[in-house]
Amino acid sequence: TQLLIGNSSIEAAIQTVSAGNGGHLLHLLPAGRIPPNPAELLGSERMRRLLEQLRQQFDMIVFDTPPLTLVTDAAVLGTLSDSTVLVARAGVTDKRALYHAAAQLYHLRVQVSGTIVNDFNPKEAGYGYEYGYGYAPRYEYGHAGTPSG
Repeated sequence: TQLLIGNSSIEAAIQTVSAGNGGHLLHLLPAGRIPPNPAELLGSERMRRLLEQLRQQFDMIVFDTPPLTLVTDAAVLGTLSDSTVLVARAGVTDKRALYHAAAQLYHLRVQVSGTIVNDFNPKEAGYGYEYGYGYAPRYEYGHAGTPSG
């Protein structure tokens, strides 16, 4: 937030932490204080310029956003991203909410690369083994422009 409103530099805003034993560094840019207009700030020209600068400095940029169904942050950032991954919690995330989120991203022309399911327990799901691989149907888009399948 402070970076986007001009109260900080990239160098001052980015925090660097060690990522594992290999000496790899992870550069973090915390969200900062919640502004009164987060979607407007994230969709601003200043945000686009910041992303251009960050893409020149870093190999990959990952946004961790609040749920798409709660606020518009994920949708706005999805339009600025090369790819988006939906994250759902097994046994918690409502299937209709996930479908709605996928449809919303589709309508915004956001490239969705896949879905991650957290807290999946194969034993609770009826698999007789601890580690398993599952198949999820790939959604194809129907005539109305919404996922079907």
